[in-house]
Amino acid sequence: MKHKKFAFTLILIGSFLLLYNLGLFSWQYIGSLLKLWPFLLITAGLDLIFKHTRIGHLGSYLAWALIICLLSLGALSQLYLPADSSWQWGPFTVQRTGFYLGTGQATAQTQVSRHFELPSQATSYQAKIEFGAGKLYLGSNLDDPEHLLEANLRVPANSDPIFDLIQDTNTKIEIKNPLTTSWVFGQHSQSWQLDFTPSFPARFTIQTGASDNQLDFSGLQLQELNLDTGASNSEITFGLHQSNIKCTIKTGVSDLQINLPQGMEYQIKYEGGISRIQLPTGSTKSTTSFTEQSPDYQTAEHTLDLTINAGVSQIKISYYTPIQEILKPTPTIPKDSTELDFYSLRRGAQSPIPTESTSPSLIRLEPPSPTAETLSPLRLYDLSNPDKLYLLALLGQKSTGGYRIQIQSAFLADGKLILQAEVITPEEDEMVTEAITTPFDLIALDTDDLPPLPDLLIELIDQDGKLLASLELEQ
Repeated sequence: MKHKKFAFTLILIGSFLLLYNLGLFSWQYIGSLLKLWPFLLITAGLDLIFKHTRIGHLGSYLAWALIICLLSLGALSQLYLPADSSWQWGPFTVQRTGFYLGTGQATAQTQVSRHFELPSQATSYQAKIEFGAGKLYLGSNLDDPEHLLEANLRVPANSDPIFDLIQDTNTKIEIKNPLTTSWVFGQHSQSWQLDFTPSFPARFTIQTGASDNQLDFSGLQLQELNLDTGASNSEITFGLHQSNIKCTIKTGVSDLQINLPQGMEYQIKYEGGISRIQLPTGSTKSTTSFTEQSPDYQTAEHTLDLTINAGVSQIKISYYTPIQEILKPTPTIPKDSTELDFYSLRRGAQSPIPTESTSPSLIRLEPPSPTAETLSPLRLYDLSNPDKLYLLALLGQKSTGGYRIQIQSAFLADGKLILQAEVITPEEDEMVTEAITTPFDLIALDTDDLPPLPDLLIELIDQDGKLLASLELEQ
């Protein structure tokens, strides 16, 4: 029987790796599997009770049956379940990141919004973030440029994060999740969106558990990043606002995407498990240790010193073109138009509203209903201001990554609201994520700047003036 148990273990490990290589398994799913560790105690007890009977290995067989079922569910969710949606059978919920009893979130959640003013004496700042499990978004999309930090958080009730601010020339801010996120006692799901000021040089220390991390430093004066994360999916985007960036990443079994701006050279040091590492040159390494330096690293104006210590992971490092360097054709907009102010709440590759349409579209967003709020992908955003018009611009479902849509201008012309967007598509030889994406940009406009909303026609055009979508508002 011992030989059989060893054989079953090899089969299990091989199944994990095979599903992962085929894109049918996310390492973040492990967070859900680890929560079932008490089941091992139950199966061991069953084996002891029935040890000298004809069903002596009943517990072991039950354990293997459960593992096979859960692995199958994980693979099916990656194949057929759109991002930010779920399957639900009674109290059992399956998402692409894991499975849960109940809603898949904490039973009661609350929205927390905080902001901190820029200290008058500040010349730089340090941020320490202790997150836990869930989804972490970090960027620089401030509503007010006089703010040091704007935080919009969806957290379990009665568990507001702890904020600690020390004002000085080198201002320090700490954000801590008070809940235990240990796999021993389960995880508390949450969503944090943190936007920091780009006005001063910054250093970040971030600690997370099993999480989905989107860390966009492209608009920040980042000097140093220390990231310590568990089994997770992480995407990190760097910018060109500092001459040298030092980054240290310590992670468990994970998917890691690192985006470098064109013009940045790099030095990479890796140690850890046997990971598959794809470099910007297009070469791929499967190794436990290596050092790589780009050809112009010693003479480049902008450099990244990257140190990674990881478990068995998939790591991809690629280049992107910064938005400010993209040539924007003059949009076809009437000369007598009136330009409007707006701001982007968030833009990215996975729309907060899943769509199967491949065509661009415009949607007016309103707060989710209380009954649907817990699972609503819009729960991260406060859409309740009656003086704002919230519009979601969708590029449509795409078969790979590399696509983006970003609203650049808003105009009133001939009684219509015109949104001019920059549409970005991947080059033929560009390395992109092999996954279905739904690029979007979520913006807000002041209703005081607009004509009466009933019957207002809104048009979305691209950088060439081509009409992408239109929307007529109704009362």
